[in-house]
Amino acid sequence: MTPVMLLSAASPRVAVNAVRRVADRWQLTGADVARLLGLHERTVRRMYEEPSRASLPADVKERIANLIVIWEDLAALFGVGEVADGWVRRPNADFGDEPPLRRMTTGLMEDLIDVRRYLDLARQGW
Repeated sequence: MTPVMLLSAASPRVAVNAVRRVADRWQLTGADVARLLGLHERTVRRMYEEPSRASLPADVKERIANLIVIWEDLAALFGVGEVADGWVRRPNADFGDEPPLRRMTTGLMEDLIDVRRYLDLARQGW
């Protein structure tokens, strides 16, 4: 089952808690999370305040699923800890010497998917 399929079956509380864990690990601001999810910062605040009542459209669930896979890929490549968590903030030649987080926070789903694909290929040894 794909992460998107798993998230579709999960409660909003589970999805919001997953976002919070990733945001905490990566030290993301509310604005970062809003851009990652394609939401307004105010909506993210409400989502955090009442996770069980959060309304998560399909595209937001897909974004969350991609974030989870990115986090899992980083953990598989670098272990769980500072090296993996810091990867999103370190300049990367493959992203124009910008940190991958900058690419992920453009607001475009495609950019989030690009980072996921990059890490998927890295896990495969490419």
